[in-house]
Amino acid sequence: MKDFIKLQIMNKNRQELPKFYRLNGAIYIAYCDYLQKQKSFFGEKAFAYIMPRERSIDIDFELAEILLTQRIKKQTHSYLKYKTQLN
Repeated sequence: MKDFIKLQIMNKNRQELPKFYRLNGAIYIAYCDYLQKQKSFFGEKAFAYIMPRERSIDIDFELAEILLTQRIKKQTHSYLKYKTQLN
């Protein structure tokens, strides 16, 4: 994991680190001619919209959470059914 974490930030508390933002893919707006010319949403006139964390849902995480919850419910139901059969 060489060079995975920069030496400047290694062993610092999260509160000491600079703010960091990441793309979430929620909003991309452009005029067609701008997009055709730039061949990308990320051109000279592009800017970021800082979305509140609670409005920026990671669909992959949400889906994983839903599937895990369903699996736990199913396993719990199966266990309770099995336990009832023993009595």
